[in-house]
Amino acid sequence: MTHDELAAHARAIIDANLYLTLGTAGPDGHPWTSPVYFASAGDREFYWTSATDARHSRHLAERPQVSMVIFDSTVAPYHGRAVYAVGEARELSGSDLDRALSAYPRPDGRGATPVTREEVTGRPRTASTRRRCRTCGSCVPGDPDSRACSTASPWTTEPA
Repeated sequence: MTHDELAAHARAIIDANLYLTLGTAGPDGHPWTSPVYFASAGDREFYWTSATDARHSRHLAERPQVSMVIFDSTVAPYHGRAVYAVGEARELSGSDLDRALSAYPRPDGRGATPVTREEVTGRPRTASTRRRCRTCGSCVPGDPDSRACSTASPWTTEPA
């Protein structure tokens, strides 16, 4: 599969799904995963809002490293396709927050309501977070370049 084909495949998965599974780790190193409604800006920036006291938000305050996967759980067994990524997340402010609020919720949010600056900066507040992926991978069953779905594809970006 070519780079362009992998990118198109990843974009289709990102566009078709409303939730990503966010992986974080607590201060003791124990992993935690959370489904979060997301919007993306391109193929490598993902936005979500979370209560600041949510377990994954508390984890991110101490350890910004994250992993994520976006996949369609409704497909038949052994036909799953997914986008995998690792990177760092951070709470947004200033012009970064404005950019996030222009993308979130996504235009096809299927019932998601817009979020205001006041809602994500007030107390108690919900943080608006961006995760920029450093390494992204794609799983395409039957594609010899995908190997075993745990192999990352070759498209990467600079660290956040």
